[in-house]
Amino acid sequence: DLVLDGVAKADGDAKALTEALAVVLRKNGCVDGVAVFDQRRQLVAADVGPGGFATSEVLLPALRRAEKQGNLVASDLWKGQDGRPRVLLVRGRAVSGGWQAAVLHVRPDEPAFMQMFDHFVLNDQSRLQLLDGSGVALFSTVAGERYRSVVHGTYFTDKVRLGTAAQMPCHSCHKGETHETVSENEVTTVAPLPGLDWVVTVREGTRELYAPMRETVLTSTALVSLIFGCFVGFYVLLSRRVLRPMRQLMQTARALGVDAGIAPTSLSSGDEF
Repeated sequence: DLVLDGVAKADGDAKALTEALAVVLRKNGCVDGVAVFDQRRQLVAADVGPGGFATSEVLLPALRRAEKQGNLVASDLWKGQDGRPRVLLVRGRAVSGGWQAAVLHVRPDEPAFMQMFDHFVLNDQSRLQLLDGSGVALFSTVAGERYRSVVHGTYFTDKVRLGTAAQMPCHSCHKGETHETVSENEVTTVAPLPGLDWVVTVREGTRELYAPMRETVLTSTALVSLIFGCFVGFYVLLSRRVLRPMRQLMQTARALGVDAGIAPTSLSSGDEF
């Protein structure tokens, strides 16, 4: 909107157009290119920097979607002429006499982009990923997973599009930054970004996820065993200190009664003398 407002105020003045685009570049640390197109896909103004323009296979579908949807549109990852990764953010709106779209070239490898994820608090075993519509990681807490496919194509984005559960069991295909195949069960939470094909995923191995539960079970088992052991010890102590002398006393009394010719006493209950 800031780009389109600046273009409208410039009213065709070349110098004012250049300044309007420069304002946007100065305000966004992860944006290194900006362009404006009309409804005929003709370029109105541009300052694309070292990355150059995106290819038509990336740019044209984004412009068409922005014209149809009327809201923010994002492209999948593409590489500029300098080899650095970029994505397009496109916003279109109706203007006097037609339609215009502002196109921002966003670099996900810039610190200003990655700092957005500092708001997420994760443990050392969890992985946070931002995936584009094709399953390529625009960001990952594991540096080796960035700017390449980290899942089987559009597996997670399809899950969100189909409206299925946003939390699911999964598995890890690769270990660390290598391509060593592993079979580690994970629990994956997938959340869509409103209005975009991008999704945020949090993946955590079941071993780490269930570790607190296992610790609780082990602690409870140890506590129960300790209580049971104390009970057994108390019973053994009771037997040696109290019950055994009582049995000995009872046997002695019976022996004395037999020697003296005294008839056995009839007890009304089992715990009487």
